[in-house]
Amino acid sequence: MAKKEDLRVKKTKKGLYDALMTLLSEKTFDAITVRELCDTANIRRATFYKHYDDKFAFLTAFTHALRDRFDTLIYKAEEPYPSASYYVAYAKRIVEYINEHEAAVNNLMNSTLFPMMLTIIIEQNHADTLERLNSSIAGGMKLSVAADTTASLCVGGVAAAIYLWVRGGKEKPADVFSEEIGALISNILK
Repeated sequence: MAKKEDLRVKKTKKGLYDALMTLLSEKTFDAITVRELCDTANIRRATFYKHYDDKFAFLTAFTHALRDRFDTLIYKAEEPYPSASYYVAYAKRIVEYINEHEAAVNNLMNSTLFPMMLTIIIEQNHADTLERLNSSIAGGMKLSVAADTTASLCVGGVAAAIYLWVRGGKEKPADVFSEEIGALISNILK
């Protein structure tokens, strides 16, 4: 059984995550220091280093926490076998979040660390999607190709589409783009 995280630790991490989003709205991740993160979160540097080795370890934890937050908002534990609508809703939520945090996302994408963060996101989403797809298959979902190929296509395709949408200046409104992504995922999972 996993050990439950102390409330103080949760508050510290939330404060740091919020501080990162605030600072990312102003500058790239490369330009953000641990001192700035701590000052913005109103915590001591010693507390930061108690939880993270450096700002790169913190970025990895932040990325995982953000992905987990999306999943928590969408996945219903009472649905042991996620339906296609879960995967569609997850992709749409990512688009909404990126649209809501435009300045932070742009600064993150302009960071030299963006490839590392994108790799973390893609690898974790692939592992989670594959696990959920296998669960969905156990619940009766039929796929036209193997689950690992389906997971790779969905995760990689969504990541690439979002990246190009943002880099292209988000020419399509977020709701239209989100619906298109959802329709494609829905078609893949039919």
